[in-house]
Amino acid sequence: NAQVASQTLSLELIMKHKYISTFGTNQAYADYRRVGLPVITPHPDGALPAVPTRYPYAQDEISYNTENVPSVAISDKLWWDK
Repeated sequence: NAQVASQTLSLELIMKHKYISTFGTNQAYADYRRVGLPVITPHPDGALPAVPTRYPYAQDEISYNTENVPSVAISDKLWWDK
């Protein structure tokens, strides 16, 4: 909104509107992981108890490279995000 006063402008508001404008793209998810905004709450009846932070490993990777596939959950943080 162009009418926002500078006193009420915050990183949270900026990231919320950026999230809305880039929803459905990789950029929206990358910004969420990088900044942690906007605050996203998983649906209480959803299949996952937390917002995913990583993709699961492919079945081929698990089958043929078992010793190098860590045992992690989809909500575990990546090494650079700890």
